[in-house]
Amino acid sequence: MFCTKLKDLKITGECPFSLLAPGQVPNESSEEAAGSSESCKATVPICQDIPEKNIQESLPQRKTSRSRVYLHTLAESICKLIFPEFERLNVALQRTLAKHKIKESRKSLEREDFEKIIAEQAVAAGVPVEVIKESLGEELFKICYEEDENILGVVGGTLKDFLNSFSTLLKQSSHCQEAGKRGRLEDASILCLDKEDDFLHVYYVLPKRTTSLILPGIIKAAAHVLYETEVEVSLMPPCFHNDCSEFVNQPYLLYSVHVKSTKPSLSPSKPQSSLVIPTSLFCKTFPFHFMFDKDMTILQFGNGIRRLMNRRDFQGRPNFEEYFEILTPKINQTFSGIMTMLNMQFVVRVRRWDNSVKKSSRVMDLKGQMIYIVESSAILFLGSPCVDRLEDFTGRGLYLSDIPIHNALRDVVLIG
Repeated sequence: MFCTKLKDLKITGECPFSLLAPGQVPNESSEEAAGSSESCKATVPICQDIPEKNIQESLPQRKTSRSRVYLHTLAESICKLIFPEFERLNVALQRTLAKHKIKESRKSLEREDFEKIIAEQAVAAGVPVEVIKESLGEELFKICYEEDENILGVVGGTLKDFLNSFSTLLKQSSHCQEAGKRGRLEDASILCLDKEDDFLHVYYVLPKRTTSLILPGIIKAAAHVLYETEVEVSLMPPCFHNDCSEFVNQPYLLYSVHVKSTKPSLSPSKPQSSLVIPTSLFCKTFPFHFMFDKDMTILQFGNGIRRLMNRRDFQGRPNFEEYFEILTPKINQTFSGIMTMLNMQFVVRVRRWDNSVKKSSRVMDLKGQMIYIVESSAILFLGSPCVDRLEDFTGRGLYLSDIPIHNALRDVVLIG
């Protein structure tokens, strides 16, 4: 009975579209065509005078960078923020004037006019000059954040780390090819240190004129946008600079950053306790460290460095330059010079004094980081030997057991 019904339907088992010639369109019945025309009319807007718009086109579009983050892209983003081009700074100025409802009377701007224009417009509008400068930095940060949101968001986990990364990223990157920019990056440096509870001190060493105008606003906007933190930034007068003699030989600006409110932590940590680590344990755990004070006098050696030195080297008060040489970065071997390069990667050469020839000889190169110890006003160097093979290590009187287990150098020398 089922087969009889199939025969009545005259189903052949062939695809009806396979019977069409190439390029031929199947004919529609008049009823189907009428139905399709009615459906087309249904899509017409209710008001014929108002054309139909694309929803995506009606939304405001923002130019953003979604490329992968590399060292050179980080450096370029920071460079645009700290050393802005004239056009970018001009856009930030126009936004600032519009924000404060100040009408710009000049038709053209010269590259040296920004500070003068800010002063004139502030006086005309009855707004403090520092408020206009701060707004200029905020608007500049917003412009850069609109373009490089994914890049600026990965620079640092805190405002302090974000600011301390500026010099590191700019000087480690070789992609700022313009001669003018390269000259500016060689000198200026930004350093952020903890001062007290809810206070940070930002040192801008060898300040540039334009950057000093926008830096307070950049700090405030970065804290708000990146870390949901509200801060108040104020420039400290020169009379307060005496509390930090690290930069006594170099011109610098000092900004005080007051953290008013911050984003609550999801897992608040326990308050810090005064845990004292014995010196012997610290020297064993970090065998390739040393510590020195403002006079560049060595205060402490790690056990690994002690093995590299002669026993006579520890008599008296050894000086930094007698036993160490900074290979990179290229800076003056002074306390203030090192302070301006904190968080940079350092390569330090260890030397051994030979009394027979009255000179020092190369022993080993160490790669690591300088850390400022606020409590003792000293600098701590934490590093590891620059070796590729176990023979390079043992040939200097060191053994595999001298490398702490937590140090990845163990894997390097064993695989090499």
